[in-house]
Amino acid sequence: GWSIGGYSTTWAAKHYNDVKAVVLDATFDDILPLALRQMPDVLEPLVKLTIRCYADLNVAANLAEYQGLIKLVRRSQDEIIATDPGDLASNRGNMLLSKLLRRRYPLLINATTEPILCNWLVTTAAEQASLMEEFNVNREECRQILNEYKEQYGSKYPYSSLGAQLTDEQHIQLVLYLAEHYMVDFAANHVTPLPSRIFMNITT
Repeated sequence: GWSIGGYSTTWAAKHYNDVKAVVLDATFDDILPLALRQMPDVLEPLVKLTIRCYADLNVAANLAEYQGLIKLVRRSQDEIIATDPGDLASNRGNMLLSKLLRRRYPLLINATTEPILCNWLVTTAAEQASLMEEFNVNREECRQILNEYKEQYGSKYPYSSLGAQLTDEQHIQLVLYLAEHYMVDFAANHVTPLPSRIFMNITT
């Protein structure tokens, strides 16, 4: 699902069990902040009422009920789904990833890991790689922790107890690993066609 089509894609994924994987490109968590950006402040109450009653496109809420594979494509130069065009930190794809991780791995997103995740989200791919190195993220060890959890508790989300017996360092490593796993950065604006390589690793 691309852009606003992320809503219809996630609605279908939520309601139809045969949807095994979802790719969301240049989409948002909730349309309300984007709608508010376009309107004068004096109309904020009216905008909120209208959106919530008649056009409540909440992609994050749909994803919260979906159990399948997910890949998010964030366009680092996106001028449409950023509340402040040109500012990567305001890209609503960041909030979508944060909400997804909080829903699927509730114990991992905490006061220790949240600032580091926020830092990861405001950087581009090269800087993200440096952050992974700084915190000694071992991808194989992270996969092993996740696989051991699934063997013991099953694969249904949320992984409610994942992290209960882990150190703060392991929490950070897992959050960064999962952020990299779920989100792909694409250095382009909102309408540039996606290259085929983006779809190569959807099941990894």
